[in-house]
Amino acid sequence: MGVDGVHRRARRRSIGLKAAVSNVLARGHRPGKPNSRGRAVIVDRTKEEEWARFASACPGTTQVLRIDQSAEVSLDPLRLYVEDSPKVAARFCESFLTLLLGVKPMDLESVALSEAVQAVLERPDPTTHALMDELVLRGGEDTAARNLAHKLKAVARKDLAAAVFDDTLPVVDTAPATTASSSSSTLSPCRRRASSPPTTASSARSSRRSWAAH
Repeated sequence: MGVDGVHRRARRRSIGLKAAVSNVLARGHRPGKPNSRGRAVIVDRTKEEEWARFASACPGTTQVLRIDQSAEVSLDPLRLYVEDSPKVAARFCESFLTLLLGVKPMDLESVALSEAVQAVLERPDPTTHALMDELVLRGGEDTAARNLAHKLKAVARKDLAAAVFDDTLPVVDTAPATTASSSSSTLSPCRRRASSPPTTASSARSSRRSWAAH
């Protein structure tokens, strides 16, 4: 298949996906509830932010979430979920950091992480930054905690870490949005192409939990 054929195939796929998202939004509408719509979460890795622009054009309201050096909201899992349930906050935080830091579920580092998360959640205003401080403190006697603290500090120094480690940012709230969009890069543990930082477009109907769970 030549270059033109590849481009045509990509365009057809893009159009098909946009049609699918539009269908999700339409099917989520409930009679008598004018602001009700479906929810779609889309990861956009295009330089042109194709899906962010598409999300902005969707019916309903749009929220743009940028997970890069220009982040304006916090996606810190401890801050994001603690109001729902400390156990939920612990589960999401441990899942996120286990992948981000390359920790195996049953290693001593995983145990150290779980214990530190629990300790931070027992105090007011838990944050991932406070978790890093807790690991540093525990690292004086615990090698696994010390290793985790070194890893977490390395991540926190990156210019893309603000969305998780900057406690001054307001916590994201997608409750009022029917569409949200965000761009990110290497902070997330999932694979990315270096030449094309992703954007996430999300059409949301209600809760904070359902956005982040996608």
